[in-house]
Amino acid sequence: MGSAIGQRTAELGSPVYADPSGNGGAVNSVVDVVKTPHVQQSNAAVFQDQALFATCYQPFVQAMLPYTTAGAPGEPVFATATVQPVPVPLPTGPESVQVAAFQIARIANEPGQTATVVTTAIAVFDGRVQTTLGTVSNFVFPIDTENQLVRDMEIRTIGASRL
Repeated sequence: MGSAIGQRTAELGSPVYADPSGNGGAVNSVVDVVKTPHVQQSNAAVFQDQALFATCYQPFVQAMLPYTTAGAPGEPVFATATVQPVPVPLPTGPESVQVAAFQIARIANEPGQTATVVTTAIAVFDGRVQTTLGTVSNFVFPIDTENQLVRDMEIRTIGASRL
């Protein structure tokens, strides 16, 4: 981990934007600039086979479920999780841009009801820039809103990588 941090030259995270309607939705993003395009390509390589990544990542997500709510009063206690690759809009432009997206569903079986929290994690890689966008919702996050956020992030990533 120390080696990976040493390869980063800058990082900036956005505030978390919560759904004002109170439906449990939220969005945040993080931008990393790494020392060389080679470092970015090495980081992105883990997502080359998205189905394999999802298969490998699911046991980690499952193992982390006890820590997702930290026993907060009134919060669901998650029992199972799934990880699936999801399609996102791809940018038109440089072939060097790589986009990967995954949906993580955490499911709680509370007495009398099932609670699900869905997180979508989207990563865009180009040049020395790596950006990630996360959406979280108790319902299905609005796909049109998510797609627009992804397009905006791709445009900014491509633009920043060309500086």
